[in-house]
Parts: sequence; C-alpha cells; structure tokens
Amino acid sequence: MVTPSMAFDPAQITSLEHYEEWQGYGVSLAEGALKDLHSTVARLIEARQTLRANEVAHPSAQALELDDLHTKLMPVVTGKIDAAVATISKAIAAHEATLSAQVKDNASGAEIRGCVRSLSLGERRKVLQEAINSGDAVVVGALLGASTRVLAGLQLTDEMHTAYLRQWHERRDAETAKKLALARAAVQKLEAAGSLFVASTEAVRREIGARCN
Repeated sequence: MVTPSMAFDPAQITSLEHYEEWQGYGVSLAEGALKDLHSTVARLIEARQTLRANEVAHPSAQALELDDLHTKLMPVVTGKIDAAVATISKAIAAHEATLSAQVKDNASGAEIRGCVRSLSLGERRKVLQEAINSGDAVVVGALLGASTRVLAGLQLTDEMHTAYLRQWHERRDAETAKKLALARAAVQKLEAAGSLFVASTEAVRREIGARCN
C-alpha cells in the first residue's frame, strides 16, 4: 500500500530538539501544517487508487476527477504552509535581532581599552574571547561597545565583530539561541515538505495530461 512520504509526517516537527520546550513560539503551527499536508496527501493517494480500481470509468474521466481534487486541495495546503512559514519567520527575525544586538560601553570602558591597547593584536583578541567565555559584561562592553572600533584596537571586520557579538549573546541567552535553532529547523522542514508536495503534484498532473491526450 502506498503511503505519504515521511517528509509529510508531523513527527518531522515534533521530534525536533527543544520542540516540547518552545512549541508555543509559533512552531506548533508547523506541526499543524504538516498534519494537514499529511492527511491531504493520504486522501489524494486513496482517491488515485480508488479511481485506478474503477474498471467502468474511462481513463480520461478518472484523470480529470483526480485533477479536480488536486486543484481543490493544493492551494489550501500550500496556503497553510506559507502562513506557518511567515509566522515562524517573524519569530526568527526577532530572535536574530536579540542575538545580534549591539552591546553598550560602560564607565570603565576607556580604562579597559587603554590597558588592552598595550597588548599585541593577538593578545587583545584573546582578552575579548576570554571575557566572552567568562561572561564579563564590563570588558565585552568596553571592547565591542566602543563608539568606534578603532578605540579598542582589535582590528575587527564587520563579520568578525558580528561573530563576537553573536558568541556573547548566545552564551548569555541560551534560551533565545535554542528558540532560533528550533524555528529555523521547523521552517526548513516545512519548506522541504511543501516543495516535495508541489513537485509530486506537478508529476501527477503531467501523468493526467498524458492520459487525457
């Protein structure tokens, strides 16, 4: 018996790491969308098998009936997937903003930067990394939150500065980092399932077209 692909199984979402903890942050929509997709695919498979078993109906009539069903169900399912992706994507953007936020300089900033500038470049960056690892907000603020990067003397590119900020925030806010990872994984699963559904539907329609010609 033909069954829906595992890509359509809601377990693709519920089995994701941290789902039970953070499903309330829009990710449960992904589970709902896959449930609908799974049941729709099962319904289409059943309809296809039933029509093929009908020895009375003409093949072209069977093909048209199946095409009508695809036409009716496809926009409903893809619409739910698109809506879930859009909602979860907003959560992703919010998490990204939180984990990429600039840090603030502090009253000790100038003194800390003065001390750090007396070191070699490699040692300066080592001080920053150790501050990130140990959760030292004062040093991190002084080195990453200076009004201009030249003051810290770390010679960081935009990409490097962003990477250090990301390390800092992910260590300080592990919950948001987990929510982001979960949301991204959910969107990836949804988009993969949606693409497979559309591709398989187009394949069936090509088959239908060949039968009707």
